[in-house]
Amino acid sequence: MAASLESVDVVIVGAGISGLSAAYELLKKRPQTKLVVLEAKDRVGGRLDSAELKTAKGSDRWDLGGQWVCRNQKAVMSLLEELDVEIYNQWCTGSKVMHSSDDVVTTYSDPLPALSYLALLDLWWFTYKIENLCQEVPIDDPSTCLHAAEWDGMTLETWKHQSIWTNMGKEILDTVVGIVFGVTPSQMSLLFFLHYLHCAGGWSIIVDSHLKGHAQEWRIKGTAHKVTELLAGRLEGTEFF
Repeated sequence: MAASLESVDVVIVGAGISGLSAAYELLKKRPQTKLVVLEAKDRVGGRLDSAELKTAKGSDRWDLGGQWVCRNQKAVMSLLEELDVEIYNQWCTGSKVMHSSDDVVTTYSDPLPALSYLALLDLWWFTYKIENLCQEVPIDDPSTCLHAAEWDGMTLETWKHQSIWTNMGKEILDTVVGIVFGVTPSQMSLLFFLHYLHCAGGWSIIVDSHLKGHAQEWRIKGTAHKVTELLAGRLEGTEFF
């Protein structure tokens, strides 16, 4: 990454997919724009990363961060088409493995593992409740939600303990939040979580791979990280600090 002190028109903080997309769109509309991208790491990508790993036939590039796209992500799909990046279906059939906190390993092929009746009831009630709550948060301006102040002042962790009865139900929420957001429920507000769900199309669409248009619908050939590398390569004249 280069480094020099000079006057620029725009400073973009972060060389993840959002920062690089912003820089790319700015330069498309105003090629004369002088901009700089600030990034703390020695690579681009942010939450998108990859690594070369050994395979049966040699080696291949594997995603280490965000890796799925779906038809609901209009801007991302448009960008992939513009960059001529191929996608392929996520394989969703076959055996699944769940390793719970009590060190029990369960293998299953149905949408849900073999849970106790109480855990299934808990999961059903949680799904019903969260699907309805997220609809109360306006997509365009979540601050106008009737319960905005209350929900923004409460972590998802607090709500979890108030609303989910079984340990298995809590573990499922923890797992999904860790995979989708890369954090724990204690690190986000209930309002943020509900707003995200409403934008994405609801809880079920991000966890149920049997639904049409689910969040893990497609993967990107060559890894999702490749998209940020392609974007960085098109930012001609842009300096990275």
